[in-house]
Amino acid sequence: MKLHTDAVAAQTGLHYDRTAKAFFGQIGRFPAVLRTIPRQNAVLYQIAGEAADAEQANARLHAWQETHPCIMSAVYKNRRIGCLFLLPKEKPDETVCGLAASAAALAADLGMRPCCMSCGGESAYELYFLDKNGVTVCPECRAELEERLTAEQAKQKQQKPNHAGIILGALLGAALVFGMTWFVMRESRISVLTAYAGMLLGFLLMRKLGKKVTLPAALLCAVLCLIGSFGGILLHGAQELAEKNRNITSLLEIMADDADFVPFELTGGARSAYDMLFFDAESMLLTSQITDAHIRLIAENRSAGSCLLHLHSLYQIPVYRAAGRETAECMLWGFLSVAAGAGMCIYPILKERKTAYMLRKPVAA
Repeated sequence: MKLHTDAVAAQTGLHYDRTAKAFFGQIGRFPAVLRTIPRQNAVLYQIAGEAADAEQANARLHAWQETHPCIMSAVYKNRRIGCLFLLPKEKPDETVCGLAASAAALAADLGMRPCCMSCGGESAYELYFLDKNGVTVCPECRAELEERLTAEQAKQKQQKPNHAGIILGALLGAALVFGMTWFVMRESRISVLTAYAGMLLGFLLMRKLGKKVTLPAALLCAVLCLIGSFGGILLHGAQELAEKNRNITSLLEIMADDADFVPFELTGGARSAYDMLFFDAESMLLTSQITDAHIRLIAENRSAGSCLLHLHSLYQIPVYRAAGRETAECMLWGFLSVAAGAGMCIYPILKERKTAYMLRKPVAA
């Protein structure tokens, strides 16, 4: 769900800034910024102005929020009203524009005065983007703010990443990918979203624990997550082969010990093994190609750990070739999901770090 640029601009009178991917301008007499929040199906709406009574403003905003189910939050703080709107499935443009106008009307009813958000001055202020948020500052406050931002940028550039935290975050991300892949494959085939979700959590942990995420660190996380994805796939494949090996071994023992062997009396794993080996003509053909060496390999590898060590050899057994091809396909999907996850996670995180602490004038598209 997304907003349509032309429709929102026409209904609100706001302009669209392509760099910030946000609308800006005035609604009523208040400087306003409206932008969608990626991957959250929500819109952030901000109005700059000073209220005479902050407590009363928040009480009125809370009451207003209760009457609109699409409003997730509405709060007055630091000379600004901030509202989070949930995008509805039907008529999102009309709904958001209506709520934006309603919030501006409420601000006027509260007696809010448009002003510089830094000093509260009511003249000579202008609307800017500070990172992705809208702020109003006067020339004097702008010079002071830019000085602080420059100092903060220099501090960030000098800040060294916490390598231990980065490695720990990357390892935790890889562990999440491994666990999620293994769990999902128990229920169905691997999903592209599995690695993406694990990688996203891994990158967030890296940023939290490592303080500063660099491109080499992000690539390290991607490589570890790829190993985690492959590990989950291979472990699942080894566990499946171990169960099949136990069932086939059980079936062979029954067939060797019972002179009056009757297949229809089989139950449990032995029955599953019999169905796998003799269910149809193709299965019987593959079974006829099994050699004594194959049977010894099956009998010697009845645990997941043992199967993991001899996975390649086991997949050469005729009745397991299809399972081997399926595992290879899953590994390809695992690689593609990690690649997609890396592409979707790395760029926004690195871009966010580069564009932090930047003050700029909005530019209409």
